Amino acid sequence: MITVADTLYFRLRAARQAAGLSQQDVGRHLGVTGAAISRWENGHRSIDPDELVKLARLYGTTVGWLVGESPFFSPETTGEDPHPANGAGER
Repeated sequence: MITVADTLYFRLRAARQAAGLSQQDVGRHLGVTGAAISRWENGHRSIDPDELVKLARLYGTTVGWLVGESPFFSPETTGEDPHPANGAGER
């Protein structure tokens, strides 16, 4: 059975690669190490919700897609606000 966590780990890596970014690139953008990004993508470390929102923005997707709640990568496809006003999630 595929879990939400498994989906998240897979999609974090897929979105980063689709954006053409290395783990080090993403780490620099977020102010963490490339090793931290690797641990998130491999499920060896949990991700703070604020970091998840930042990753979704960086990758041009939504938190909903990253966690498997939406089959659509692009916010334009879903009508979701990729930049929610409260910064804590999506509508």
